[in-house]
Amino acid sequence: MAKRSKRWFSLLTEVPAAPTATGDSALEAAEGEGPPGAAWAWSRLDLPPVGPAYLRTHSQEIAILTREAGQWSDDTVVVESLFLDGGRSPRLLILVPPGQRLSINGEPASRVAIAAMRDVLAFGNAHPMFVSLFEQPVMGLAGKALAGATCPVCKTVTSAGQEVWQCAVCSAVVHNAKPDSADAERDGYACLTLSGVCPVCKQPIRTNAGLIWIPSEKE
Repeated sequence: MAKRSKRWFSLLTEVPAAPTATGDSALEAAEGEGPPGAAWAWSRLDLPPVGPAYLRTHSQEIAILTREAGQWSDDTVVVESLFLDGGRSPRLLILVPPGQRLSINGEPASRVAIAAMRDVLAFGNAHPMFVSLFEQPVMGLAGKALAGATCPVCKTVTSAGQEVWQCAVCSAVVHNAKPDSADAERDGYACLTLSGVCPVCKQPIRTNAGLIWIPSEKE
């Protein structure tokens, strides 16, 4: 049964090839690896899609994520995800304490800063972090949460048990029946196959969960 799509910011950091859990959070290995022969890989630090999170940074170390405010200190940075314009313009709000320094893409940033995907964050002397987005679209049988939505392609209402896809950006629900279905009234139509972009927000259709962007040597 299909659940609702999800989307959140991820901060990517270069780490040794075998990262380990540190402090308040475990750093997860991102999709892909470093360049051939490299002794490093990307680790992923996921931020909550709603509400603030707190980054504690230490000199020459990877930032640690916690959702507890704790005691405000010179090494604690507040970050909060902002999904503006119906999710089409995701931004990361960053509040920097007086005792901390932040640069974005190599340029000094103010204590209240906004970052977007592909930006590079550097807190003091800590390792740079690359801003990316993780998307978890939905594909599966429509349950109570998705049944009753109007497909923006065929303009018919989705029914429980029909194959659907839900956009992780704008939450549009699109029929995803097999093209050779003999009963369109029962199964819906193969609307998802008609275009490579969401019919509502025009963002690329992604059918697998994963990071939208991973830094490469060419960038």
